Amino acid sequence: MARGLARTGIDASHAAGIDYLLGDIAAVGRGVGTEMIRGFTDKLFDELDDITSIAVTPQRANVASCRVLEKAGYERRWVGMLDSDDPSDDGETSLYTAHGTVAESSRDLSVWRVSTDGRPQYLPDG
Repeated sequence: MARGLARTGIDASHAAGIDYLLGDIAAVGRGVGTEMIRGFTDKLFDELDDITSIAVTPQRANVASCRVLEKAGYERRWVGMLDSDDPSDDGETSLYTAHGTVAESSRDLSVWRVSTDGRPQYLPDG
């Protein structure tokens, strides 16, 4: 990740990167991605003491991905071309980062599901 982000001026020495995919088309636009990204972000910060930020690099043209990151509390820090051999990084990229916890509480992602109305549902222990 550090090589790819070198042009951005962002220090990635203590950063984690995440990828995500919302596979169920019926769940798109219902807040599922936002809640999952928030929960996973909190989980990373809670469990990895050496991580001070999380960096995500969606294609700038992927408006839905950029928007879900913004709704999950990430901030766009840079737009440009990454120094990467990965074909999925071709084209203009946006760099979003989160620092510290972005959601109100940390949640175990193993207890998330999509409810019958298509909304994310957290199932606490019990």
